[in-house]
Amino acid sequence: MKPGTHLTRSISSMTFKHLALAASLLLAVAACDDEQAPPFEVNGVGDVAGQLFFDADNNGLFTPLGGDTLLRNVEVKLLVRNDTTTIATTRTTANGQFSFAGVAPGTHQLVVVKDATTAALSFCSLPASTSVYIGEQTFLRIPAKRGCVVRIAVAKNVAANQSTTIAGIVTAAQGTYRNDNVYVQDPTGGIQVFGLPTLGLQLGDSIEVTGQLGTFNGELQIISPIVAPNIARTAVPAPTIRTAKQLTDAATATAAKSADVGRLITVRKATVGAFTVDNAPLTDATGAIQLRTDGNTRPFIPKTTFQAGKCYDITGLLGYFNGTLQLKPRMLSDVVEVACTP
Repeated sequence: MKPGTHLTRSISSMTFKHLALAASLLLAVAACDDEQAPPFEVNGVGDVAGQLFFDADNNGLFTPLGGDTLLRNVEVKLLVRNDTTTIATTRTTANGQFSFAGVAPGTHQLVVVKDATTAALSFCSLPASTSVYIGEQTFLRIPAKRGCVVRIAVAKNVAANQSTTIAGIVTAAQGTYRNDNVYVQDPTGGIQVFGLPTLGLQLGDSIEVTGQLGTFNGELQIISPIVAPNIARTAVPAPTIRTAKQLTDAATATAAKSADVGRLITVRKATVGAFTVDNAPLTDATGAIQLRTDGNTRPFIPKTTFQAGKCYDITGLLGYFNGTLQLKPRMLSDVVEVACTP
């Protein structure tokens, strides 16, 4: 046996025993810590207050000159966050305000109980999280709207005559086809809005519309529309390039709900056949759909615009009429003569 072997083994054995003992002590201390009371308790409370109002002008602020109205005698609840446990309940006063006094600090949730006053309104910001701090008041302004905005693709799938709210950019101005309609578009698709009062909506207007989903000869549209006052001007979306076959293929199963129906579309290198009244076949290398000069556009896009044997890039709103896809140019500049060869 080499010198020092016994000493090395003894030290190793002692080290192991000491480590084991130290580990046991640490576990015992940890167990004791778990049973100890917290080092301090939170003492004190805060308050939560707020105001409910109908936001007629859609700006998020209570502005009576904009048509906003207070919501009185509406039940408001303060809940435990991510729970249905009620902390307190109150009702709004004559000035639409509510308050909760003596609320424990932390983050809670606020909800409004629907009743006859609020049944037709939407509180798009609720449930609202509210943080309560000791000795402070948290104040919330809670606007009610006619509806919470959904994408156009979602709106096309609601039940007939159900109320829906969309936001989009005007791609066919009021008066383009008729004086009481426009087309609007968002990233998911486009749709016609029909039955508008005289608002003078222009190309590129960014609008929010609440109405009911209706149908006219197979094409979905928003009817009985109410346009929020906060109209802003922006750029018109670029038209989507489609072939005739792409349009007809996408519309085979559910044409009315197709994302392209109601959208600004360009079909390239197309020829236009003979007109029957206001409709003519529009044919590209892949297939055919129908070209329509619609409503108020007829004086500005005469049928003589389209010459036999010539090709055009044609932009317009894609409509759907009794099972037929129709490309509806808005103005003469939507029709551009191009070479028929590649």
